[in-house]
Amino acid sequence: MRRRRRASASCRPRRLRCSSRSTPRPPWQRSTTRRGGRAAVRLRTGGFADESAAVGREDTLGNIREARALPAQEFERLIADRFNEGVEFAEVVRLLWDSWEDDAEIRDLATSRFIDRERIHNPEFTGEHFSVFGASITPRPPQGQPPVFSLAHTHTPYRFAAVTADVVLITPETEGTLEEILASLAEGASAVDRQGSPLKVWVDYKILIADDAAARLAELEAAGGELASDAALIAGTADEVAARILELRDAGIDGIRVRPLVTDRDTEAFISEVLPKLRDAGVEPAEGATLRERLGLAPAANRFVTTPPFTANAAAVTASTQEVSA
Repeated sequence: MRRRRRASASCRPRRLRCSSRSTPRPPWQRSTTRRGGRAAVRLRTGGFADESAAVGREDTLGNIREARALPAQEFERLIADRFNEGVEFAEVVRLLWDSWEDDAEIRDLATSRFIDRERIHNPEFTGEHFSVFGASITPRPPQGQPPVFSLAHTHTPYRFAAVTADVVLITPETEGTLEEILASLAEGASAVDRQGSPLKVWVDYKILIADDAAARLAELEAAGGELASDAALIAGTADEVAARILELRDAGIDGIRVRPLVTDRDTEAFISEVLPKLRDAGVEPAEGATLRERLGLAPAANRFVTTPPFTANAAAVTASTQEVSA
C-alpha cells in the first residue's frame, strides 16, 4: 500500500460508534479497527487547526464559524479538497471491508488451508489522495460493512453523505427548517445519482428533561455560559420531549441521535421517563442481531461479488452549488 496523504480517525469512549477523520490516519488502519456486530463509523473530513497541527499539515480550515461566514462560492472552494479527500477515504475503507468475501476464511485442516485465496480481492485503488494495493489484513467485519454515519450541515456535506453514508445526521432549526433540509438532501442525492438503498435521515438534538426546564437551563447557563451547539435543544417535561420526537417521526425522520445536555441526569430521565411514553405511543424497539439490522439497513452485499447496497457519483460531491443553509 502506498500512502499519498494521511487519513485519521478519532475514537471516542462511546459504545457503538467512532468518528473517522480523513486527516491524519490512513483508511487501511480504519478498516481493520471497526469490528463487532454493534460497531459503526461516523465520517468527518477534519482539517481544523488543532487536527492539522497534530500531524504537521499546514492546510487548515481555521475556525468553522468564520469559514461559514464567507461568501457561498468561497466557502465551497475552501471545503472542496477536504471533501474530495473524505470521499476517497470512505471508498477505500469500503473496498477494504469487501476485499475478503464472507466465506474466505475456510480453516481447512485436511488441506492445511486457512483461507481461500480466490475469495480475497485486491482493491487496486488509485486516487488523488490515496493509493491502495492489496487486500485488508483482517477478514470482513461481522456486519459485512459497519453502518456509516455522516453529520451534514450544508449542501456539499449533503452530497458527501449521499455518496458515502448509510445514515445522515442533520440539525434542524440551527441549519434551516426540517422541510428545507429534507429538500436539500433530496436534491443532493439526485445530484450525485444515488441508486439503491436510500439514505436514512436522523436528526441531532440536545435534550433537557425537567418539569422546570427553563429554570434549569438558566441555571446551567449561569454556571457555564450561554449554550452554543450545532444542534438545537429540546427542553421540557418528559411529555413535551416525547411529543416533539413523535412529531419528528411523523414528519418522516428515520431516527434521532439524542445528546443529553447533562449526560448522567438527562440520560437517566430519557430512559426512565421519555422512552416509556414513546413505547406507549407505538414506537417499537429496534430488532436485529447487529447494529446494521437494528438500523433497518439493507444487507451489505460484497461489491467484488455482486452489486453493493448503493452506488453514487463521487465526482459530483464538490460540484458548484448555491449555498442555501443558514
